[in-house]
Amino acid sequence: MTDVRAGGGAALLGLVAILALAIAALFIARIERGHSSAAERRHNGEVLRYAREALLGHVTLQAALASEANPGRLPCPEAAGFFGTASEGVAAASCRLPAIGRLPWRTLGLEKLRDAAGEALWYAVSPGWALPNTTSSLKLNSNSTGQLAVDGSAGAAVAIIFAPGRPLQVAASPGCPARDQGRRVKDIAGNAVTPDVRDYLECENAAVPSTGSFATRGASGRAFNDQAIVVTAAEILPLLEAAVAIRTEREIAPALRAYAGSEWGLESGSPLYPYAARFAAASFNPDNHRGQAGELQGLLPLTRAQGCNPASDPRCDAAFVAWLAAPAPAFAALPGSSMQIYTDHVPMSQCVAGAAEVQCTLYTSPNGALNLAVSATASNVAMALRRLDKAVAAQGFAPDGPASPRAAAGSFNTDGSARITFSGLVDAAGTPATCTRASPPAAVPCQRRVVSLPIEVLADHALLDPQAPATGWFVRNDWHQLAYYAVSPGHAASSSAPRTCGLAPADCLSVAGGKRARALLVLPGRSLSGKSRPSADLADYLDSDENRNGDAVFEQRRVNRSFNDRVLLVEAAP
Repeated sequence: MTDVRAGGGAALLGLVAILALAIAALFIARIERGHSSAAERRHNGEVLRYAREALLGHVTLQAALASEANPGRLPCPEAAGFFGTASEGVAAASCRLPAIGRLPWRTLGLEKLRDAAGEALWYAVSPGWALPNTTSSLKLNSNSTGQLAVDGSAGAAVAIIFAPGRPLQVAASPGCPARDQGRRVKDIAGNAVTPDVRDYLECENAAVPSTGSFATRGASGRAFNDQAIVVTAAEILPLLEAAVAIRTEREIAPALRAYAGSEWGLESGSPLYPYAARFAAASFNPDNHRGQAGELQGLLPLTRAQGCNPASDPRCDAAFVAWLAAPAPAFAALPGSSMQIYTDHVPMSQCVAGAAEVQCTLYTSPNGALNLAVSATASNVAMALRRLDKAVAAQGFAPDGPASPRAAAGSFNTDGSARITFSGLVDAAGTPATCTRASPPAAVPCQRRVVSLPIEVLADHALLDPQAPATGWFVRNDWHQLAYYAVSPGHAASSSAPRTCGLAPADCLSVAGGKRARALLVLPGRSLSGKSRPSADLADYLDSDENRNGDAVFEQRRVNRSFNDRVLLVEAAP
């Protein structure tokens, strides 16, 4: 006889099991609601990786262009008003940072990428990596870090790319406002509707305005289907450093070669480079790029004197290069002069040097032409990047022209000062005076003429100017604080009779592999030790003992995760 109670119990147990499974399925469905399937996530992962590679490639290519004033700059998201127009996918010229919007696929040279739900990708960019306005500039270099927080980790990213997934009904929860994501692309009149980030991304990712804090996963039980890929500084910087090395060789090294050859090497017949600024002492960059007499390695000597404010620019020091009273300035009439300068009369012709100006008061014969040379010594010229400017407004000299060309020439002294000679035709105008000849005593008619040389005849080199069109990016982005500079003994300012590197190999810098150089730069790359910079320790910058031991030998290894010094020859030995 069948036990009905036993059969009923089994049926009841089966019913309970089915009910439990149904409840579990419902619970799981609620938890996983809005989450993508494995296939969708794989598709999205491939699309996101493709977009990230395109972004990295765009930044690298852009950084290598001479027209890019901020190498490493990330594009802003797509401009809001471009959706549904012929400019859709084009990055905004500037953006409020941290910024989030649709990925600027057209700017990146991509087709319009879509996730598994058919939605376009979204994109967030960190402060410091995109232009906040069209007149601003950035300061991107190997010390730069991201400022976007990801999953609670501060500074984890410079950019994030999102696949938004299907629209969700997001219930309110802590840190996550309620939202029924409606994704209209047109209004009732058929006009394009600017996408609202809250209809595509959820919770932290959809804050308006953006807080700079993002998530790659949702909390348990929260509707969340954003899929994201992070772009870190560690991924961008090696690419940026390679591009900057190319630009340094192409734009900065030629400017330094021209300085050493055409500005200061003509008299000696061999290029002469300035002394270096100390890399570090008690703290990083203690001298603000003021060169030191005798220093052959360190930082480029990039103090400024013109167009700068010492209150905001530590490199600004108008008094660093100044005229010296001793040795005394001198003057001389050059061949072709028909006017006589009285040197044995009273009043006596003489020149006096003040820090900012050399002034010569000359007593001459009343008539004729005077082609005059004035020579004076200025301090610290070999410890600063100064060029000779014959077009400077020198009082008493005629304007430069084919019939009366001006000239400016100079030579370094071993103490870092320089003797400057400025020559040109003196204006004919003068003030009538009476001069007394000493022997035999006699009063003679004469003319009093005053000529002067301002210290601006030693003008700032273009490399010092952060706004210089061709080279301003170098100092504006603080790459000069990362460029280790070395000059060979035979081509330093101390060489009054240079021993030309090439003819005298012992006076060259050498790079392992047989290369020799008169001057070179080492770009250290990002910190591989994890130590914070700026730092007073050269080991926090240069990875090679050979590159930081202060001798004339350097090495270039393969750039990888344990070595990223880049040795660039400013001027190779012939």
